[in-house]
Amino acid sequence: MEPSGPPAEWLRRIVEQIGEGVGVADTQGRIVFINGTGAAMVGWPVEELLGRHISVLHRPEAYRRQLEPLRQRALKEGTARGVAEHLRRDGTVFLGETTISRLTDEAGRPLGLVRTVRDLTDELAAQAREETQRERLATILGVLRDLVLVLGPTGEIRMVSGSWTQRAGYPVAAMVGRSAFDFVHPDDQVRAATRAAERLEEPADSPVRPVELRIRHADGQYRWYEALASPLRSGSETELVVTLRSIDHHRALAEQLQVLARSDALTGLANRRGALEDLEVLLDRWRVAGRAPAVGQVAVLFVDLDGFKVVNDTLGHGAGDDVLVEAGRRLRGCVRRGDLVARWGGDELLVVLADPPDQAFVDRVAERVAAALAEPFATRAGPASLQASVGVALAAPGEGAEEVVRRADRAMYAKKQALGRHPTAVSGGR
Repeated sequence: MEPSGPPAEWLRRIVEQIGEGVGVADTQGRIVFINGTGAAMVGWPVEELLGRHISVLHRPEAYRRQLEPLRQRALKEGTARGVAEHLRRDGTVFLGETTISRLTDEAGRPLGLVRTVRDLTDELAAQAREETQRERLATILGVLRDLVLVLGPTGEIRMVSGSWTQRAGYPVAAMVGRSAFDFVHPDDQVRAATRAAERLEEPADSPVRPVELRIRHADGQYRWYEALASPLRSGSETELVVTLRSIDHHRALAEQLQVLARSDALTGLANRRGALEDLEVLLDRWRVAGRAPAVGQVAVLFVDLDGFKVVNDTLGHGAGDDVLVEAGRRLRGCVRRGDLVARWGGDELLVVLADPPDQAFVDRVAERVAAALAEPFATRAGPASLQASVGVALAAPGEGAEEVVRRADRAMYAKKQALGRHPTAVSGGR
């Protein structure tokens, strides 16, 4: 799950390649990041937008009626979508399809909001120029970058946009007459068919509820899209106009933000939040089945690096960073695939063993961990030596993640006292 390259640079490249406006604002609405596409969309230099309130990008009434409700919904529910009027620097306005997603810290507190904007000007202008509904639809289908289908009442494809050829690799003639659900991932077909049937029965002005699903391209690969369906009345028959908007980039960005929120930037290990979430998932496997886990089905090892403070004091914090990175690497070598290694904080590390066969196995892992961390560390300032105190706790029936970790923490301190160790008693060598 670790991204390649520095996370900030990796993330910057993604948002610059999305082709839509992407910005980040803090909880007070101040802009802390905007990509070049977003700045160009509203006619501002990037550097002049940073620090400004997002209301500068909207007329006061549009901000009050359209943007502020979306922001509040995203802060409360995690994400919100809608169409809003945006204000360019020269005073002109345009409609933009807007998605706002909440960013949180390890404790789940809001840090800010990520916002993406797609300018609808060209699409709306194209629609307005057409004289009849069918001619308008045919023209739009020929130029839209989104994938568009016109479906009959039973889901058969009657018209498709030319973008299916350019983006998905299908000749238009090869699609017309086939069921649209032939192109949908098997796991998403029931959801897609259910929503299509509902939309056929709804009034045309009913709120549009998007469905996220995977579409198979001609190369056999499935890609994520957001599907929006609108009924098109034609005499006594109702067709569906389905627009499929690619969300591969959005999902990649959301997944990367999630990875960063759950990862320790220095070691690449899971952080405290990630460790607790994954441990809770392990414990929930038995709760979902209607029974609590038996003792021993999950084990937590709480590891404290004795002497780490002295390494920092004598060799410097850079050397301390080297020790933490190498300690994480050594711990991963002590456990099985599927077990979890995390940095709990400071010089404290965590190991979660899923389904250990018995107590003896857990004790052997604890011994391996202590032995691995007792080996000298090579750092940028010279060799460093320290030891580790390891506390073990086996999950008890009905216990939550934080309770198991607290017991392992107490066991670690008991082990430290039994060995007569003090956090500053072991020094790093030069």
